[in-house]
Amino acid sequence: MQKSELAFVHDTTSRLLSRSARSLKRITRSVTHATSRNAALLADFFADETNRSAFLSRSFIFERARGETKSFSDPPRAEHQMSAHLHCLYGSPLLKHGRTRSSRMYPFACSKVYDLREYTENTHWGPFMNDGSLRVDWEKVEAILVVLRSNIKNKSLDSFSIFAHIWEKPFAGQWEGSYIPWPPAAERERSELERRDPYDVSGTWLRVVCFLDYNDFFAYNFPIGDELPDNVPRPALDTFEATRLILMKIYVTDITDPEEGDGDGPVVHFKGFSKSLDSSWDDNAESDLRGRVRLYGGLPDLVSCS
Repeated sequence: MQKSELAFVHDTTSRLLSRSARSLKRITRSVTHATSRNAALLADFFADETNRSAFLSRSFIFERARGETKSFSDPPRAEHQMSAHLHCLYGSPLLKHGRTRSSRMYPFACSKVYDLREYTENTHWGPFMNDGSLRVDWEKVEAILVVLRSNIKNKSLDSFSIFAHIWEKPFAGQWEGSYIPWPPAAERERSELERRDPYDVSGTWLRVVCFLDYNDFFAYNFPIGDELPDNVPRPALDTFEATRLILMKIYVTDITDPEEGDGDGPVVHFKGFSKSLDSSWDDNAESDLRGRVRLYGGLPDLVSCS
């Protein structure tokens, strides 16, 4: 198949995943999603390196890494977004655009993730389009996944089975309703607040946090004599990042009606704690948590967390 068929492959993949199975039975604690024949079929298709190259590596950061382009048009090109979306659904990020050591994707993904120009009021300071629409910018999500995956491998976190089951398996749980809590919701007693919570914030969550040294971050974004146009990306960034593995457990404490500016949905208040799981000491990883979640623009929005 040729890369000109990208739109067809993108539409077919999205439809197959949307029709994948829902299940309440988790095989093991580390497998957090249901099994699906549709996902298995797609995994077989993308097991072919030619298909991965044709459809999963057509976004701007891949074109830039291959030296095929030097600028960026706004708004993003549809084929860039479709390829990045497919890559995110595939879920096991491609860390190279070729077979040589110089074909690493990390520096180009890192360039996009740590460029402060990507985070504005229009993007709601997140992975959204720069038009205030809250539409997902799949190229930004793709870059984040490449950076996370690179740091997970560098820190040898693949030895944890939960990482292997998610990051090593294509299309692992990439459809609505695929997540299975543990123990299964039908087999445990849930509090009244948990049952009323539309955002499902209660639970035990595993976080991977990556970040640059502040001095490196500042120097990258505010170099002396920098007059880059907004549509020109900053140089590729190949540097050291700190990585933290953090366990976070939270539970609902109250659900209230929205106040002015809180959107249309209920406001869910929560408490909990976070704890570092690796050998890296970080005072910020060991803390009590409290905050609230609201509905903003049709999506759950974390108003505050401390």
